[in-house]
Amino acid sequence: PDEVRKRADEIRRAYDILADEQSKKVLECVLKYKITGEIQYLRECESDRDEIFKKLKLPKNPVYLDLGAYDGDTVYEFFERFPDCARAVAVEPDKANYKKLQSNLKEWNLPARAVNKAVWSHFCELQFSMESSRNSHAGNGADTVLADSIDNIICTRADYIKMDVEGAERQALSGMTATMRDYNPSLCVSAYHQTCDFFTLGNEISEICPNYSIYLRHHKYIPAWETNTYSFKREICTD
Repeated sequence: PDEVRKRADEIRRAYDILADEQSKKVLECVLKYKITGEIQYLRECESDRDEIFKKLKLPKNPVYLDLGAYDGDTVYEFFERFPDCARAVAVEPDKANYKKLQSNLKEWNLPARAVNKAVWSHFCELQFSMESSRNSHAGNGADTVLADSIDNIICTRADYIKMDVEGAERQALSGMTATMRDYNPSLCVSAYHQTCDFFTLGNEISEICPNYSIYLRHHKYIPAWETNTYSFKREICTD
């Protein structure tokens, strides 16, 4: 509660920029959950992924960027949803996950390129915790990994970017401002790794691209994982 009072203006700004009533309900419910620990608040605001994707209209032959691709499962899901996808770039820093990713992309015969780097605000070397799972993350691990910005990794258009980078979402956003401003890709950004992500990330995206509609959704998962910020350029969003 003390943190909420201290950051009330920031939370109010995040609430005000949200594009629909469901997004505002999600923010309220996640906030109540984080204050009380009561799971019921998450159940009150759950929605299916298909609902938010109906608001999105991608161009023909979209280019997909998967940040935190793990073993490629979300790349596969994207091609199932958008079979006309022209190509994908799948970025995964964990070495064991990267090998699985390469193997799966080859087996599925998808037009996708795998990149073995962490996503960050700039090119550097990071300490990294290799978990060989979805939970691999930058931090105080015993390993090191090359990291780079999306503006450096991707020099061409991107139409849809999914970002699930285990708490490095803010750094990743700051390293893709040129990509966002040049190409206005639609975004799905995980908003549950850091305590305040569910209201800070939408504000940051809106500051980079004021022409975005910002949505917040919580999908069916307990505890508060799968709370995502979705951001669509207004003219390609159907409200």
